[in-house]
Amino acid sequence: MKNMGNILILISCSHDKNSENGEFTTENFISSISENREKFLEKRRNIKDWIQKGWVVDKESGENRDTRRENTELIDGPDFGQYVQEKRYLPAYKRYQGRFFSQLDEKDWHTAKEKGYHILIISGLYGLLSFNDSIQAYNCHLTDRIIGDIMEHEGTLSDYWVDTLTEGLKEYIEKNNIDMIIDLISEESYQHSIKWEEEIEKMQLRILHRVFEKEVGPCSYFLPNLGRFFKNDIINKSPEDVRNIKVSRPGDLHFIERDYFKGNDRIIFESKLYELGFDYVAREIDKNIERLIKLRFGNYWDLLTEGEKYYVMDGKKIFEDFKKGKFNTNVSSVHSWWTATESVRNRFLDRLGRLFYSRGHRKIFVPDFNSNTKKIVIKEIILERDESSYFSKLSPFNTEL
Repeated sequence: MKNMGNILILISCSHDKNSENGEFTTENFISSISENREKFLEKRRNIKDWIQKGWVVDKESGENRDTRRENTELIDGPDFGQYVQEKRYLPAYKRYQGRFFSQLDEKDWHTAKEKGYHILIISGLYGLLSFNDSIQAYNCHLTDRIIGDIMEHEGTLSDYWVDTLTEGLKEYIEKNNIDMIIDLISEESYQHSIKWEEEIEKMQLRILHRVFEKEVGPCSYFLPNLGRFFKNDIINKSPEDVRNIKVSRPGDLHFIERDYFKGNDRIIFESKLYELGFDYVAREIDKNIERLIKLRFGNYWDLLTEGEKYYVMDGKKIFEDFKKGKFNTNVSSVHSWWTATESVRNRFLDRLGRLFYSRGHRKIFVPDFNSNTKKIVIKEIILERDESSYFSKLSPFNTEL
């Protein structure tokens, strides 16, 4: 009989943080990898440096991250591969104090470790962390924009992290005999910092992505309910019980009801992001956007995968923001949207070309894949009947925002 592997739970960092400090004690995630160790440390140092130089901006508020005291006080300690020793640290599970983390107490984290669960936290500054890694107080988010005289790194922190974070996660999975991932990541933007389709899904793992039926987002019961599920249905259950959680597919839905869920909500799991669509579960994108786009696409809409539908709706949302004059906060969103997932983008572009051809159009213009947020290169695609791929038809001309 084949031995069972280990279960990995992925969660997000928290905006709210404990300001207390103590000695540096552990760096478990960095110590557990070798091939990607220096890449993680280099990117941590770069982000810290960019924040303190005023090169990182909050996408939503426009606030420069160098205005936050905790960011200006970050030191070059062991968490950045450096040697400064000061009492600036707390274990990650004590540092983070948001509505997910507040559902758990210290005993829960030790129970999870005793049962053999692996827990990694996704962070805008640190990339990946073990739950008991020593970290400093900081303030940044993966959707933050990178600005300044660093053209090769234009985009968001998520853009900057995605390759290294994915490779580090793959290395961790391989070295720790992980055969099941439970994605309890709190935001879709954080889920997108991992190349699921291109890399992780090819590793022959059982993957469960969380979705709730009714609520999503920060101003809801979503985070407390997610934390309670983590505590009651994972930490306080055996790995054997956790392996019995069912994955749902379109037409075969397995909602989980719990008395401890506020708002009479239910959780459900999908094996691929957006596989369950938008009709029966809550997503961060307004369903009204889907209704508007579906009217334009007609029957063709149902031919797209759920992932492709998500990118179309996200693009529509960004477009509506531009119409309202929200330029500064959304240039990086356009760049991130277009460069997010190559395989999804390629399939989408081919299907879009066929749709437009059927509507009488003979050319479309799309952003060059190598564009950055200061200069977006537009390329022309000539549409032809029965063209197997439109990528051989590219001819460039330039425009600047």
